Amino acid sequence: MVTSSRNRRAMRVVLCLAAGGFVTAPIAVLFLSVDSPAPESTYFTSGIERLVRSAVLVKTTNGSGSGTLIRKGSECYVLTAGHVVEDTPPPYEVVYPLVWDGITVDRAVYQADLVAYSGPDGPADDVAVLRVRYGGLGTNAQPFRLAKSAPVGSPLQHVGCFLGWMGANSYSTGVMSFIGRSLDGVSFDQTSAPIYSGSSGGGVYNDRGEYVGMIVRSVDPTFNLIVPARRLQSWADAHGFSWLFNGDPAPDNLPIVSLTVTRAEAVTPASETENTESAEGVYPAH
Repeated sequence: MVTSSRNRRAMRVVLCLAAGGFVTAPIAVLFLSVDSPAPESTYFTSGIERLVRSAVLVKTTNGSGSGTLIRKGSECYVLTAGHVVEDTPPPYEVVYPLVWDGITVDRAVYQADLVAYSGPDGPADDVAVLRVRYGGLGTNAQPFRLAKSAPVGSPLQHVGCFLGWMGANSYSTGVMSFIGRSLDGVSFDQTSAPIYSGSSGGGVYNDRGEYVGMIVRSVDPTFNLIVPARRLQSWADAHGFSWLFNGDPAPDNLPIVSLTVTRAEAVTPASETENTESAEGVYPAH
């Protein structure tokens, strides 16, 4: 096996960290702050880094899912799927990977409060919004724009936490496969961008980096349903959250949402459990 000079440097960093060694390179890694701008790197192709840096893992006592950072002034919010937090009491954690030159060296964990929730059943929109308690994470949130439309056949991008933390901030691509797929009377859009358990709540973007929708359901890795941007906008307008998607500041003193827990609390992460089948073989992507 041929090992490049970059890989050799990476191996030295990992080995030194594991062994508790003391050299210059690991010290630089150890003091990398989540609030610091990422160093210039060829690890990402053009335009991809800002999407990946806006993605987080949302962890609950019942499992985990994905989310997208949205910055509002000094505060940071996370848009995710309602079923990621469904039936789950606090605490809610937002986990952000610390990456140095392609190597995940640590993670930053932030406590968050639930400020909006719409469940996954019936005509509900399967949306949740978390407010991160420490605003410093917001420096990683990139400009957020809802897409007006994405025609069938247009290229799409997804960033999510495939299989939970193991696949945190994974990137995949596909196309818009269908617009207005009806499931239990609710309209979804369909994409071929590959996803796996743990992708629920992760963003889907067009080739301009605009937010097309949020992953919520899956039939198989390339047959996936998203809550489209048009539904997210309607939900926000109807529930007083239009500010989340436009230039308005967040309102003061947002109330914290308390969910009613109707099932026994689980301790096994969702990425390690089997999915529960929903209508017509469609599974939550969580």
